[in-house]
Amino acid sequence: MDNSKIGRFEGSRYYRYWVGGCRCGSGKPGREFFDARGIYCGITCDACRKDNQSRWAPGVMTDPSYAASEAVDED
Repeated sequence: MDNSKIGRFEGSRYYRYWVGGCRCGSGKPGREFFDARGIYCGITCDACRKDNQSRWAPGVMTDPSYAASEAVDED
């Protein structure tokens, strides 16, 4: 894998964002992805999105009231 194509987080102490290629090494632009509740799940691109999302339980990406095994703070 050519690490020069992989992006990095940039930003301030309070706000960060992903710049550059996905961590999968495809060279495609990476972006953060979140579940239906807005919880950070990782970096993905068009090439690896389905693979990354398939690692999570069904409904986690689409149903904000999915069952959780721990308490979820409502902000």
